[in-house]
Amino acid sequence: MSQQSSMPSEKKHSLTTNAQPDWAKATFFEGCSEQLLPLICQHAATGQVLMLGYVNREAWRRTLELGEAVFWSRSRNALWHKGATSGNRLVVKE
Repeated sequence: MSQQSSMPSEKKHSLTTNAQPDWAKATFFEGCSEQLLPLICQHAATGQVLMLGYVNREAWRRTLELGEAVFWSRSRNALWHKGATSGNRLVVKE
């Protein structure tokens, strides 16, 4: 999925999602009110690991809905749309 950037400094990486999370393995982390799964994001073309984040069910649903990575921020105890502020988005490629 290739998109033109609306901001000159904005970066977008493509990643693939071809697996469904195993929610039975989700766990609570200390100080976190949500059950989370780790999610490793890789570049769709090169396989390079871009980041490790955590998702709850809502973050996973929003990621699929938006086509961009949405994580659960353990430090803020809130959803975090990767790149919404910085422009460094992770675009889902199916």
